Amino acid sequence: MSTQAQLGKNLIAALQRGGTEEAIPFCNIRAIPLTDSIAIAANARIQRVTNKARNPVNMANKFEVSLIEAYQKQLSERQSLEPRINGESGSEAYYFP
Repeated sequence: MSTQAQLGKNLIAALQRGGTEEAIPFCNIRAIPLTDSIAIAANARIQRVTNKARNPVNMANKFEVSLIEAYQKQLSERQSLEPRINGESGSEAYYFP
């Protein structure tokens, strides 16, 4: 199961158990350990980035900012968003909107 699917499954379960009051702690506390365990199993590094970071660690680099802006434009034009791959074999970066 993909990281995104696993997070979604757990978030939906939390929402069904107790609504947003249950979902917020899941997002704040359990999402990071879950992505960490999936990263270890996949021998990968998983991180979230944004162009409006409160925490500098999550700030997107120049390429990621341009990708976020492209995704925002696609959303405003009601286009579907597709994952992107950047880099060479062995050091690819996968971007999922």
